[in-house]
Order: sequence, then C-alpha cells, then structure tokens
Amino acid sequence: MRSLSKAAFEKQATAFADSCNIYAPFCRQLDATYALKLSDEENDELFKYAVEQDATAAIDYYFKHCNNGRPFILAGHPSSGSRLM
Repeated sequence: MRSLSKAAFEKQATAFADSCNIYAPFCRQLDATYALKLSDEENDELFKYAVEQDATAAIDYYFKHCNNGRPFILAGHPSSGSRLM
C-alpha cells in the first residue's frame, strides 16, 4: 500500500503544490474482504472509529510539528472518510 500511495499522492494531492505546502498523512485502510463479513452496524462503527482516530492524530501532529502558526486549508477526500466527519 505504501508503494502505491506515492502514485495516488501525485495524482490527487498535488493540485496546489506550486502555491502551498501539502501535508498528506498515511491512514489505515479497511480490507474489503474483512469488512464485508461484518454487519452494517459493525462496519460503520469500525470505519468511523478508524477514520476519526487517524484524522485526529494526524491534525494534532500537524499543528504540533509542522504548522508553525501559518494559515491552513483542511481538505479531505470521500474515500478517506471525509463524508463521515
């Protein structure tokens, strides 16, 4: 997954690379084979928990180590759970 993430980053996250810094942290992925075995309620809870935990940890890290008080734009992609947040 990590080796393929560079190509995904280049296709999707670089639209503003000429005008700003981009912080694109890794996040957990749910395996469809596993997730399809769960009930809808279990799947929703697992997905929401992983997304919220990873997003919170990533934004906390960004502000502590990378932002330096600069203005920022927070953008997400539906495949990474932005619809749920």
